[in-house]
Amino acid sequence: CVVGSLTSGTTLAVLPIYNEAGMGVICPTGNSSELASYPGFIRIVMDASLEAPMVGACAVNNLGAKKVGIIYDNSDYGATMVSNSETIITKNGGEIVAKEAFAAGTDKDFSVQLAKMQQAQADTIILVADYNEGSLIISQAEQMGGFENVNWVGDAYLLGNPMLERVGNSSLAGNVYAACDYNPYSSSPNHVKFVEAFQAAYDGLIPSEPAGFTYDAFTIICDAVAKGATRENIIETIKTMTFTNLVCAEEVVFDENGNRVGSGNDIVVIKDGDFCASGETVDTTGIY
Repeated sequence: CVVGSLTSGTTLAVLPIYNEAGMGVICPTGNSSELASYPGFIRIVMDASLEAPMVGACAVNNLGAKKVGIIYDNSDYGATMVSNSETIITKNGGEIVAKEAFAAGTDKDFSVQLAKMQQAQADTIILVADYNEGSLIISQAEQMGGFENVNWVGDAYLLGNPMLERVGNSSLAGNVYAACDYNPYSSSPNHVKFVEAFQAAYDGLIPSEPAGFTYDAFTIICDAVAKGATRENIIETIKTMTFTNLVCAEEVVFDENGNRVGSGNDIVVIKDGDFCASGETVDTTGIY
């Protein structure tokens, strides 16, 4: 069995090769819906068709958003996240009042996008961005002013040191919410054990989503082999199993398309200059 790749694009590129070889694939973090068409495929991360609605549901169901603006990475990933977020927002009573794109890795000034959000009177802004651009956007919003009552909602890609350095002690820190498929601050026994071992090996570093989900991928392979799985049937064997020893969730099963079936994402917030679990999960009304 192959573990990889970490992105949707590279995984889509190599899947035909594995398919020709009859090799099963477990992908930790590629969330593109296109991947599910491959027969010998399992993924740990949620399909984008579920991951993005979790962000939208957090905004409207948990936070009561009415006027939602979206600032997004102008890429295939960003476009997919936007389209899948829009559906749940409008379905559950929210209104998309503005959408503004940016070029990841290139754009540093987000004043135009932020001005459009203010003009549209957005009460909540969804960030389809990582911790670098996401933290720049929020810190620039603080400098502009007028965003004190606006909530910022993203996913696990917002979690990173730049977010804490730029936003952790700002006036807007308490308005940042990350709907996390992988919650590095989860207190579940399996996760706590994993974090302790990870930090012992890597000088106290907080594990990332790729770290946690890759660890789970190897656990799944070991459990399937222990059950008698072979190279030829390992993916089908995994689809018949229930896993209770993973770090991503307390109980995990996979559907016929290889997608992980689970409950609402955990919500991570910023408190006292650091990330922490809010103790809440996303209200999935309208998703399943």
